[in-house]
Amino acid sequence: MDDPNDIGERLDADYTHEDFSSVVYYNWRFVRCRFISADFSEARLGGCSFEDCDFSGAKFNAAELERCGFTNCRFAGANFFVATLKQCRLLGADFTGGDLGGFTLIDCDLSFANLRHHNLKKVQWRGLK
Repeated sequence: MDDPNDIGERLDADYTHEDFSSVVYYNWRFVRCRFISADFSEARLGGCSFEDCDFSGAKFNAAELERCGFTNCRFAGANFFVATLKQCRLLGADFTGGDLGGFTLIDCDLSFANLRHHNLKKVQWRGLK
């Protein structure tokens, strides 16, 4: 992708199996993009917007996401081990089959999110809406 410090927008892009580990992105907008099996481990995302994106099988291990919006995004089978999301909106997000162990959510909005069939005992929740 382009310089992560630039403000940008991507529509209908395919980032399947891409390595975004340890990247830092601010204020990017992604619409109908595919991040299937992409690696966001230890990535830092701030102010980014994702609409109708597919993160199936993606890894967010130890990632830090702040003020990001995920509208109608799919996270089937995604791994969020020790990931932290702060002030993020996950409206209509589908976490079917995802690994949420060690996941920390701070002041996030999970309206209409699908968390069915998850053991949420290891998820840390603070200030959810």
